[in-house]
Amino acid sequence: MRSLEQLDRWIAGRVKGWATKVAGGQETPGLLEIRRDILEDVRDHIEPAGNGRSVFPYNYVLVRLAPSGSGNHLYESALAGDHGLEADLRALLAEAGAFVPPGFSVTIETPSDPAPAWHDSPFRIEYMNRRPAPASASRPSARLIVVKGQCDPTELPIDSDRVNLGRLKEVTSEKDGLRRRNDLAFAANPSIPKNPHTFLTGVLSPVTFGVAREGQEQIATFFASETVPGITPLVIDPDALGLFPVAVYEVPIVLPLPEGLNFIP
Repeated sequence: MRSLEQLDRWIAGRVKGWATKVAGGQETPGLLEIRRDILEDVRDHIEPAGNGRSVFPYNYVLVRLAPSGSGNHLYESALAGDHGLEADLRALLAEAGAFVPPGFSVTIETPSDPAPAWHDSPFRIEYMNRRPAPASASRPSARLIVVKGQCDPTELPIDSDRVNLGRLKEVTSEKDGLRRRNDLAFAANPSIPKNPHTFLTGVLSPVTFGVAREGQEQIATFFASETVPGITPLVIDPDALGLFPVAVYEVPIVLPLPEGLNFIP
């Protein structure tokens, strides 16, 4: 990290280099002073980062020039461009050994207000950090191919942000399948446990007995009907047993399946 005295000498040398170009150019002594003062202001915003390093903690610098009549356009155009103020600031940060933040940019503008509150200064600087615009990434073309075991289908296009995969095809069928809505059970009785994974074991509790017994009846009926070869096992609607005051089982499943967690806070 350069010392303040070293940076001051660098800025003085930079101003001297500008001064040699004033004759026949568009810059004036007043503009040279503004460029010098801006560099010194930015220098004062470079912060030490330890271990001899420094950092400039802003990625956007807005320089507002005070209105001064016909000279505004001259000043603004002279400070812009490839060899303008942004190049000066990048060179200053490099000289100071300060990391230039990603997306660093400088904007120069002249307010239309003829008498701003800071009229005692020829310029005003605002330092800020701007978030980059999110990149619009397109989804690449992809396919899921089963290379071992049995599956139907054996290929599946990946054409959405989320793809649901399961061991049984009928789990997402509109004809068969089962989905239990613990959120509906909890809404009917807030004493129902929020954790939906233990609902089948609640037969000993008067709160969860109805829900648990309905689910167990469906399981028992399914396995009992599976004893006949070639006959599709029977899937009953547990809600038809009427052991719980509201319907919480969806048979058949209501599509589309929820994409959220249905979390009960």
